[in-house]
Amino acid sequence: MAIVTITSDLGKNNHIISLIKGSLLHTEPKPDIIDISHEINSFDIIQAAFIVAQSWRAFPVGTIHIIVVNDLPEAHLDWLIMEREGHIFVMQNNGLSSLIFTEEHATSVYSLPVFGDPFFILPTLLRNIMYQLSMNKVLSEIIDFKLTKEVVKRYKFQPISVGNRIRGSVLYIDSFDNVITNISKDLFESICNSRPFKIKMRSHLPLTEIYRNYSDAPLGEILCLFNSANLLEIAINMGKASTLFGLNPGEIIQIEFEEKN
Repeated sequence: MAIVTITSDLGKNNHIISLIKGSLLHTEPKPDIIDISHEINSFDIIQAAFIVAQSWRAFPVGTIHIIVVNDLPEAHLDWLIMEREGHIFVMQNNGLSSLIFTEEHATSVYSLPVFGDPFFILPTLLRNIMYQLSMNKVLSEIIDFKLTKEVVKRYKFQPISVGNRIRGSVLYIDSFDNVITNISKDLFESICNSRPFKIKMRSHLPLTEIYRNYSDAPLGEILCLFNSANLLEIAINMGKASTLFGLNPGEIIQIEFEEKN
């Protein structure tokens, strides 16, 4: 039985999700369909990329990941089908793939042209893709899939380090209102070298300590930690950090390290 994950910005109350799932269940063997999230902010491919990038490796090899999020005005975008580490990814050619996989594509990418309004033909389109993939063919053997190098790329802001500073940004706000940045633990430790530091955001007082767990801070206390993705996270124990600090995706976070003696 194939495992299929779906990530979208369609919301839980949209009938399109039911149409997609119903169409996929017409393929044999019937897939086991798992929702990653349908609560992606509308058209927010950066948020979609973050959620998919952090979750796809948890699924078994052979899983098919369908991502339905688009922020481009063009109505007729080709769909991309690609393989990574034994997983198959299906998404529109809108730059999403370059945000999920930050390195250059090491494997071949295939496209499937779309004819007609993609919103209305989406269930049928995805069912046809699933039917082809369910036949256990390699992607290069599927006639409808055309090898392509015309892959749209997006470039997200990467943290930079200059001297004793790291300049990063807010990447994502999770459902607990925690602020997740793009500053990795590896980058932090490569520059920190056990020196005191100040984490600065807007005009708020700087934070000077990294915690191991949320519960290590007193109730209602502001804290910083490196989360399961090894990214710097700003949170409040049992509180809402994003709301308190007024931080949104894209805002600057700066870390200043004490000068070496």
